[in-house]
Amino acid sequence: MLSTVFQALVIPSLAGAVFAMLLTAVRPLTRKLFGYTWHYYIWLAVLVVMLLPVRFSLPWQAAFNPPAQAMQAARQAQTADPVQTTGTAVLQPPGADPTAEVPQRTGAFFRQLINSAQAYTGVVWLAGVLLLLSIHAAGYIRLIRQVRRTTIPIPCPELAAYTGKRVAVRTGGTFSSPFIMGVLRPTLVLPRAELTKEQLDYILRHEMTHFQRRDLLYKFFAVFVKCIHWFNPAAWYIVKQIHAECEISCDLSVVRNMGKDEERGYVNTILSLLSGKQSKSLPLTTGMTGSKKMLKRRFIMMKNRKKTSRLMSALSVAAAAMMLSTAVFASGVLSGLAEEDYTIEITRGGAQVALASAPFAENASVYVPLRACLEQAGFDGSNSSIKWENGSVTLAIVQSNGLAGMFRFEIGNNYVGLKHIDAAELHTASMAPETFIMSLGMENAPVLRNAVTYIPVGDLNYILYGFLAKSDASSFQTFAYRVFDKNNNDVTAQFDRENNLLLRFNSARLPTEAERMADPSYTVQGFFGAFETGDFEQMKAYCTENFVDQFFGDGYCFGMTTATLTDMSVDPMEYAKSSNDFQILAHVDMTPHEDAVFGTDQTALSFRVSLLRQPDGRYLIDAFGY
Repeated sequence: MLSTVFQALVIPSLAGAVFAMLLTAVRPLTRKLFGYTWHYYIWLAVLVVMLLPVRFSLPWQAAFNPPAQAMQAARQAQTADPVQTTGTAVLQPPGADPTAEVPQRTGAFFRQLINSAQAYTGVVWLAGVLLLLSIHAAGYIRLIRQVRRTTIPIPCPELAAYTGKRVAVRTGGTFSSPFIMGVLRPTLVLPRAELTKEQLDYILRHEMTHFQRRDLLYKFFAVFVKCIHWFNPAAWYIVKQIHAECEISCDLSVVRNMGKDEERGYVNTILSLLSGKQSKSLPLTTGMTGSKKMLKRRFIMMKNRKKTSRLMSALSVAAAAMMLSTAVFASGVLSGLAEEDYTIEITRGGAQVALASAPFAENASVYVPLRACLEQAGFDGSNSSIKWENGSVTLAIVQSNGLAGMFRFEIGNNYVGLKHIDAAELHTASMAPETFIMSLGMENAPVLRNAVTYIPVGDLNYILYGFLAKSDASSFQTFAYRVFDKNNNDVTAQFDRENNLLLRFNSARLPTEAERMADPSYTVQGFFGAFETGDFEQMKAYCTENFVDQFFGDGYCFGMTTATLTDMSVDPMEYAKSSNDFQILAHVDMTPHEDAVFGTDQTALSFRVSLLRQPDGRYLIDAFGY
């Protein structure tokens, strides 16, 4: 949420910075054409731009967004989706180039770095806002306490000539320059030094001009915007310019109708206030004095002032309106370009699903928040466990049929490690990478966005229903989606729900067992899944007739009555072979048959599993060997 707010401010902040640079660049020209009031209030337009995260979508904008179909076709034309490796099993399509993984891993590293940074930008931004607001608030509170403690209220009947509103007047303390503080309860603080009637008149003219123009409110607003955009140096520059232009415009407003003698008296009053101990800059107040450099600039502006014609005043208003509208429009267009290209509706069982974290489309895939979708699918703490650590997500779930599995995937890497577990091990099963005996390619790599883990919806459906509950697939309500572009056109057809070569899963049809057995590791896992429970008939579905004849006996196979697969590994060269055979090294915990050559105390065994690819693409086990 915080990252979303921060990201919404980035484009307006950039637009405000460009606006400020433009005003600074053309200032030599505008000084000759427009009046002092224009140069003061034009910065208010910049502040407005920085706080308006508007968005505009242009008709031609779609031309710059290639359709998801084109993106997907280009990706498929470059390479078949490589399936990456875990520590035990490497499941790449035959003939895949192992070197293709290198740039993919490099890109994944940078994507993970960026996504991780985005997850914390909102927190850092909010911390900066609160810190800066606290600093300003603390400084202002200290000033209020100092004024109350060191000054005393005094009557000032002369004030009635300048305003009919109630303004408290105090004097004393160490303040050598007059100032006004307080928006709701304005207070005029006068220096402790004795003032002549003429000096008091000039001071009241100056400070009441600030008061009538509500300059304090303007300054408070500017400081607030600076706190919101503390990360942007332009925000600090703008506040400094507003402070300077505020005093210049106030001076010029005061002396506008003065003669030479009155103007000289006004300047002398300002100079006389510098003779005492000069106060440091006071937060969120209007002060009559300032630095020597600033005073010199103010005096020069008063000396060289000139009247602005009505025509030029009208032109200045038009110029300000044009600049403001252009900046707002540019900010809106850029924000529109930066926002998501699509609006996505997620449904399950025909009913729309409300997700706290919005789905999004990227790389021709629809991404959904993992944890939120698990909850929608009925997986809570009693039947699921999800843990996140250093970019790795480990998920364990127990299906209604009692089968349990654990999945491990890494942000930025497009593979998922899988293994069967006992339901009782839901919260205790090992999450070590080497314990995941099987790995499959994903439609696209999981990503971390705003501290939320997202995965493609096809991969989510496979994890929930395709791995553990394939026999009951028809009864499950998988997640589906509809995609709309910025013009509210239904573009769902551009996102065909095609996964990579190994999964081939979508919400309308689960992969058949024959399609799954095109992966030799799946065949081995299925065989030992049945062997673990002693289901010999089910085991034969994963074997050739030759294997059944040679290795099966009455209540045993290869001298074992039961066997649980604990690990398996594949030599990468197996994928480069042109032959139809495939070798996998299996490690099992087993129970030996009484007539087997194994010792009764031998419960672990490692051997090579030979598989043959059938004409329909399935891999079947053909032999065991050492």
